[in-house]
Amino acid sequence: MVKIPNLLVQYDHFLYGLLANLQEKNMSGKHKDLAKVFYCSRFGIFLIMEKAEVVSNDIDIGEFCDSLTDKYRDDKLKEFMWSDWKPSNWGYIRGKLVKIDYGDK
Repeated sequence: MVKIPNLLVQYDHFLYGLLANLQEKNMSGKHKDLAKVFYCSRFGIFLIMEKAEVVSNDIDIGEFCDSLTDKYRDDKLKEFMWSDWKPSNWGYIRGKLVKIDYGDK
């Protein structure tokens, strides 16, 4: 999966995208349920991450949120894993649920 910040919306969104890519590079490998970053360019212009099947936004949001709450209840990074919990930030890699969008925006 390749991530490139969007310059077409607003310039500040592009800057947030650069920072998000850099944060994902820095957080990769710090939790077993974060998709692995293989490469990030020096300034965050692009990032290459494990390919995942994105969780559909058509799922029951309440059930999804409850399952994340249960899964990370005793996790030392639970607040980070719970942050921005919308389904499209999560995906499946080899059948395992992982967070695929974990850059702070």
